[in-house]
Amino acid sequence: DARIAQAGALGPLARLAVSGQVVVSEQATALLRNLTAYSAELKMRAYDAGCLQPAVKLLRSRERVVLQNAAAIVRNLSFHPEVKVRLVEDGAVPQLVALLSS
Repeated sequence: DARIAQAGALGPLARLAVSGQVVVSEQATALLRNLTAYSAELKMRAYDAGCLQPAVKLLRSRERVVLQNAAAIVRNLSFHPEVKVRLVEDGAVPQLVALLSS
């Protein structure tokens, strides 16, 4: 919902996602996954708020739910050419390939 983004919650949610607490990471990544699923505006707001790097970092998670949510966030944010370049720069491609092999 755009109200969550307008309230400035996307950056803090991204930080919660990498908090190291599994339940918190699961909930934060689930919310970010859902928020970035449909609206191009919310996808760009999430990218601008710094949600991509934590999602890429979480592609290494051993927690299945967190990993699935992180992969979905990366997918959702990758719609924009600028984000695709950033994914390569941030090292997401090898991690995504590794997921395909696991």
